[in-house]
Amino acid sequence: MMELIRPVLVTGTSTGIGRATVRALAEAGHSVFAAVHRPESLSDLATEHGDVRPIALDVTSSQSIEAARAKIHQQLDGTLLRAVVNNAGVSGAGPMALADLPEVEHVIRVNVVGALAVCQAFLPMLAEPDGRIINIGSGEGFVALPINGAYAVSKHALEALSRVLRLELAPSGRYVSVVVPGATSTPILDQALNRYDELLAETGPVEIYHPQIKGRRRLTERGRGSTGPGRAAQAVGRAVAAKKPKAHYYVGWDARTPAILAKLPTRLGDMALRQAVR
Repeated sequence: MMELIRPVLVTGTSTGIGRATVRALAEAGHSVFAAVHRPESLSDLATEHGDVRPIALDVTSSQSIEAARAKIHQQLDGTLLRAVVNNAGVSGAGPMALADLPEVEHVIRVNVVGALAVCQAFLPMLAEPDGRIINIGSGEGFVALPINGAYAVSKHALEALSRVLRLELAPSGRYVSVVVPGATSTPILDQALNRYDELLAETGPVEIYHPQIKGRRRLTERGRGSTGPGRAAQAVGRAVAAKKPKAHYYVGWDARTPAILAKLPTRLGDMALRQAVR
């Protein structure tokens, strides 16, 4: 078996930031366990980088997590993980007043509970001291824009989870960071645009929200011309390599804007957010 070098587990690696992170970490010399629903989707990366190991993992399934945990534990053979990167996530667009509750529960299950479940499963394999958990957050973890409420709720919760874990794990010498990407051109962005189009084609109660949906669509559309996922992957790489990782890594100037808006008085902040989706 090939020797494992500073091994890292990354979830949600089929496309976008997760896939770019696997490539960046492998190129930096790490052994990477790339967790994904369909491991065959990463066959090209595994061929290109011999130390990329695709692992089947569904963060919403305790059985899947346990199977992945057992397989990785066997392959580690006493080596400890340098980092766990929680990237698996889904969006959930639509007015909250009309939201389908099972869909909201699914977003929270993937983006928050799934991240915690992965942390719990792999914490015993995380280096102590100096191991680190890296969660992929969002500007919507600081401010909640209209028409993407379920996602914003989940990312606010992920911020809280990250802080609690950071405080609780500090005595063990382990770290917790959040990488906050700005506008990033990924498949999840296209999925959001498609969902906005579906909502705009609907009639009935949703029509009162059409002006905000149009505004939100325009805001999201700008992301198509933004940077690709490589910059976020580089930020993950810095968090993995740092002697003392920062609590937050902001990717692009627009990633910092929500954190600044969150510090405004509530009335002024709400006014700015309403203006953003006009």
